[in-house]
Amino acid sequence: MQFGGILFFVGFITHVSVAGDIFQDSAFVQEASFYQTDSARVYRLMAEGKELLSDDKDLALTKAQEALSISRTLGDSLIIADAQVMLAYVFMIRRNFPAALEQYIASYDVIMASEDVRRMSDILMELGYLEYVQQNHEQVIQYMEQVIPLAEASGDYQIVGESSFFLGKAYGHLGDTTGAIRVYKQALEKVRGKNAFGEASLYGALGAHLWEYQHDPEALVYLKKALRFYSSIPKQDDIAIGSLKRRMADIWIDQHIHLDSARSYLHEALELFRKHRFADLELELQTQLARLDSTEGHLHCAITHWQRYAVLSDSIHKAAKLEQYESMRAAFEAEKREQENQQLTALNEQQAEQLTRNRQYNLLVIMLLLIVAGFALGLMYLYQRLRRNHQFRVEQSQILLKQTQELEEAKQEVDHININLELMVQESTAKLKGRNEQLQEYAYMNAHKVRGPLARLLGLITILQDPKLHSRNEADLLLEQVYRSAEELDEVIKGINDNLQTHEVIVGQGKDESSTPPLIPV
Repeated sequence: MQFGGILFFVGFITHVSVAGDIFQDSAFVQEASFYQTDSARVYRLMAEGKELLSDDKDLALTKAQEALSISRTLGDSLIIADAQVMLAYVFMIRRNFPAALEQYIASYDVIMASEDVRRMSDILMELGYLEYVQQNHEQVIQYMEQVIPLAEASGDYQIVGESSFFLGKAYGHLGDTTGAIRVYKQALEKVRGKNAFGEASLYGALGAHLWEYQHDPEALVYLKKALRFYSSIPKQDDIAIGSLKRRMADIWIDQHIHLDSARSYLHEALELFRKHRFADLELELQTQLARLDSTEGHLHCAITHWQRYAVLSDSIHKAAKLEQYESMRAAFEAEKREQENQQLTALNEQQAEQLTRNRQYNLLVIMLLLIVAGFALGLMYLYQRLRRNHQFRVEQSQILLKQTQELEEAKQEVDHININLELMVQESTAKLKGRNEQLQEYAYMNAHKVRGPLARLLGLITILQDPKLHSRNEADLLLEQVYRSAEELDEVIKGINDNLQTHEVIVGQGKDESSTPPLIPV
């Protein structure tokens, strides 16, 4: 039980040191700077509450509740979730586990929706530790096995080490010592060289586990490594260092070796616990120092330690009663505030409903005004369009009237042209008729008057060309006949030409020669 108490407080203080840094992390400070002033105030209140936890838990609770109240007025779900984590953290340290669980679950739902892997791993870590404090070790295993892959994915190897620390302790409490050692060693492989704090906590847990369950002297090797790592961290964890020194002193006392070193380590641990006001741990150290002094025969020193134990025990009981009273008073005030919040919520809902109705009424009025304005604009548009259409029709009427006049003038011109055309057709018809008659007369003269002399002339020429057909005396007679036929043919041709010229003059008389082509004489 003594070793179990040491492990419990080592784990508790380690968890406080690691998880509390969430509210002073630079990422949160940078994030707050992007919000309004009230948002920065929320994170400042959470950081102040974390600093007050070791000195004034009531004031720390007040700071956390104020931070949550301001965050709710902002309406930012992530800021509210952070404030709920801080409040749950304070409730857990005050041992108000149901209230802590309620706040953790509420914040986890919001962060699950945001898919922030780092915050998810932090809250699962908090839930796992809450179950660890209540000794629900099966639940601890479920939570921590979810935390480890999330922390690896986000690159937070300190959380990997811390979650493995509690996972191994849960396996140890359930009696699976082999599983616990396996968890510690696997985690060491992951965090080695990546996070000194996680590596230190794992070395310490592995050493404590080996001694508590197996009494393996190699435990001192791991505890010394853990102490060296804790001492090398810039922000040293005094409680973790004191717990490790106490553990090493216990092992030396059990082995009856290095008793002076053991006493020195116990005194150093006592000073560290006293500095941070952890009365329960100080009480256990007074008991160990008293027993050590009794074993070595230092009875006066042992009596002194027992007296200090009695005084400290009495103050612890009084403080416990006072804390219980304060817890009940805080619960009553919280219930009262909850009722006031419910009343304010109801009033806000009524105001919201009234505001909604007013908005609906205003929206209806605006819609009616828009409809009237649209109707008026439509009428104006219709009037303008009708006016433009009327003006267009007037212009079209003028254009049509002008076109009608032009068509009337064109019609008159066409009628005049038609009249002239009839005269031209009549003249052309008369001329063609005269030409036809001339052609008929020419054909008759060609067939009767021209053909006869020409045929005789051709026949006489044929006879003259053939000496067999005539004698020399007949040739002169034939030549005379040829001459007469040629004169006859010449007279006929002259008569035809005179006739054609005379007829052409008669037909074309009074007509412009340029309008009718002249008849070509044959």
